[in-house]
Amino acid sequence: MRGLLIAVLALVVTGPVLLSAQATRAGESAAEQVHALIRLDETVEVLRDEGLAYALDNREIILGRSGSETEWRTAMEAVYDLERLQAAVRAAFIAALSEETASALIAPLREAAVQKAIGLELSARRAFLAPGVEETAREAWRGAGGGAHVAAIAAIIEANDLVDRNSSAALNASFLFLRALAGPDGMALEEQILADVWASEEETRAETGEWLGAFMALAYAPLNTAEMAAYAALWQSEAGRALNAALFEGFEPMFTEAAVGIGRAAAALLVRSEL
Repeated sequence: MRGLLIAVLALVVTGPVLLSAQATRAGESAAEQVHALIRLDETVEVLRDEGLAYALDNREIILGRSGSETEWRTAMEAVYDLERLQAAVRAAFIAALSEETASALIAPLREAAVQKAIGLELSARRAFLAPGVEETAREAWRGAGGGAHVAAIAAIIEANDLVDRNSSAALNASFLFLRALAGPDGMALEEQILADVWASEEETRAETGEWLGAFMALAYAPLNTAEMAAYAALWQSEAGRALNAALFEGFEPMFTEAAVGIGRAAAALLVRSEL
C-alpha cells in the first residue's frame, strides 16, 4: 500500500517545477508574480491528473470488491477537485515565499536557459503519464554514467534535499491515508501505523531517488552543457533553495488533503459494503 500511495498522491515533486515566464499583472506582489511565472496552477493540474488517474486505475487494489466504479470515481473527483487544490497550493506557496526572495527570483526565472528547461519539464511530466515511459526513463537512469548532466542533476537534488523532503512527504502521506482508512480506530492504531510506515523508509528513499534522477534526466536531456549548468545554478542559489522550500510548503496542503480524502472515501465505501 505504501508504494500505491506515493503514486496516487504524485508525491515526488522536484525543486524545479515547470517554470515559465508569463506576463504579470499590475498590483501583484512579488510572490504572486513568481506564482504566475512558475505556472504553479498548471503544475497542480498535472499532479492532480496523475493522482486521479492512478486512484481510478487502482480502485480494486484499494477497495477490493467494495464500492462501484461510479461511486469511487465520484469520490476521487471530489478529493481531486482542481480549483480547490489550486487555491490551497497558491495560498500556502505565497505565504511561504518572502517578498524579498520573490523579488530576487523574478529576473532569474526569465533567463533563456530556464525558459528552455520549462517546456522540457512539463513535457516530461506529462510523458510519464503514458504507459512505459517512466520505466524506460528509470532504466536509462540506472545505466547512466558520469557527465555534466548527471553531475548537475545530482547537485540540484543535493542542494535542495529533494530525496529527504520527498521521502518525508511520502511517508507522512502514507501515515495520514492509513489512519483515515482505519476510520474510528485510526487514532488508537496510530503507533502501529507509524511503525509500519517508517519500516518502509529505506525503500521509499531508494524509490524517490531513482524517480528524481529518471525524471530530471529525461526532462533535461535536450539542454546543452551551458544551459544545464545555468539551470542548476539557479537551484543551488540561496533564492533557488528558498523557492524549493516554498514549493514544498505550498504542496503540503494538497498532499495532506489527498491522503486523508482518499483514506476517508475508501473507509466509507468499505463500511457501506459490510452493512
